Amino acid sequence: LSVRALQEMLASTGEKGNDGAAQGGGHRTLLYGHAILLRHSYSGMYLACLKTSRSQTDKLAFDVGLQEDSTGEACWWTIHPASKQRSEGEKVRIGDDLILVSVSTERYLHLSISNGDTMVDASFMQTLWNVHPTCSGR
Repeated sequence: LSVRALQEMLASTGEKGNDGAAQGGGHRTLLYGHAILLRHSYSGMYLACLKTSRSQTDKLAFDVGLQEDSTGEACWWTIHPASKQRSEGEKVRIGDDLILVSVSTERYLHLSISNGDTMVDASFMQTLWNVHPTCSGR
């Protein structure tokens, strides 16, 4: 996906009157293969794949942090099924395990714990994420 394609997707969503859906506040059907923005519920900032790397063990990993706006590809993540029982184009369901891939770097959103420290980065190592219902409190 290009930045232009992502912007067109947001624009077409806005034209239909579903501005909140593209920002995570709507009720559109989420399918495997879709590109999404992940927004921090308290700060309103977007999860982004940064250009820096602090990893001591994985020199090919990129840092992940929060960014105020969603311009460019850094904030976009594609959703992929972790199970062979699901495929691209199918609905993402509550309880599914999934893999998140950075559009900008094509690396996986990865969680690791080392010496008691939890670290999230964009890496070639996969982490399975699980879908749970939540309320943002807004």
